[in-house]
Amino acid sequence: KMIKHFTRKKYGRRANTNRIMCRTYATETLGKIQKASLAYEKVNNIAKKLTQSAGYLDTSALDEKYQKSTNPFNVITHDLDKLNDNIKILVQNSHPVLEKIANYYFDLGGKRTRPAIMFFMARALSLQLTKTENITEDQYKLAEIVEMIHTASLVHDDVIDNADTRRGVTSVNLQFGNKISILGGDYLLAKASISLASIENFEVTKLMSQVIADLVEGEFMQLNAANESALDFDYYMNKTYLKTATLIANGCKSIAVLANATDEIIDNAYDYGLHVGLAFQVSS
Repeated sequence: KMIKHFTRKKYGRRANTNRIMCRTYATETLGKIQKASLAYEKVNNIAKKLTQSAGYLDTSALDEKYQKSTNPFNVITHDLDKLNDNIKILVQNSHPVLEKIANYYFDLGGKRTRPAIMFFMARALSLQLTKTENITEDQYKLAEIVEMIHTASLVHDDVIDNADTRRGVTSVNLQFGNKISILGGDYLLAKASISLASIENFEVTKLMSQVIADLVEGEFMQLNAANESALDFDYYMNKTYLKTATLIANGCKSIAVLANATDEIIDNAYDYGLHVGLAFQVSS
């Protein structure tokens, strides 16, 4: 279905008459789709490399209730429960409207996939490197920063896309207007930057600052994509990295940096986040 769809978009009615042209493009497209599917396989392979580079994962250190549980999120339930409360404290402001905008999407909950990945990475590295499940204060801050950057990008995206709803409720731009919503998104980024500075780690600051630049570039790619470039698979994957995967990849890498992991583990953590991020966006 994808091959048929892209072929007709590229060649229009000619696709029905020129079989050679149709077959050639279909073959090229199929090859690109097969390459994309490798992202899922790479997630598993890199996860194995991550475990091997950090040493054998000794599950005896895990709490017994976690070993019996079939839901992996039970391991980080407490971490996720206090995430929103901590963020609300971070975005407190004397201006009630600004604070209300900043909290608008946090009050809705959501899957919190990105901070969950950060918590899982932090616990996995701690278990393998120190035989404990401890998440450091800086790693916890990093998970909050990742969620704040992501939420700020949602606010800006809804303004750009003139969205009507988000997570089943009226979008922030319709609720408060475009100008105030943009200021709310900027405020979230500013608060995330202040929290990032408090970690006092140059490498992590550089990584997460790059994420913000990538998100802007990715949005420009989406806005400025011509019809031909929009159908180019490499263009799509690059845009997907900039809009989605960069936050997860550099977030995972930052977690590993804060764990004082080896260069090999840090690189594997980045690769893991990269391919999880790409697969997450491609599948959604």
